[in-house]
Amino acid sequence: MLSIANTRQFGNNALIAPQAKPNDGIFNIAIAKPFPGILFPFFVIRMMTGTLRESKYLKYLSTKGPVTVSSDEKRYHVDGEPLIISDQVTVSVSPGSLKVLKTRHTRWI
Repeated sequence: MLSIANTRQFGNNALIAPQAKPNDGIFNIAIAKPFPGILFPFFVIRMMTGTLRESKYLKYLSTKGPVTVSSDEKRYHVDGEPLIISDQVTVSVSPGSLKVLKTRHTRWI
């Protein structure tokens, strides 16, 4: 699995990139290596508790530049929506294009 994130979570508080901040202009890339299926419950627990960073099956990278993904795999999820994409995909950041409301409960500020 390859996840390109600019925020901490997938949704439902599943933290794929706990260190990500939506306003820093940086993509946090999480690469999950194949792991034994028996470990899946532990992967989920660590994802829900924000402790995946310590997993030997996960590697993190970060970049400010555009990210291009080219793969034989054509099935993608983009913001939770399944898509079939037959060409390479390039993702880039548009700093300042999304206004985020800061509250006293916002943990990433």
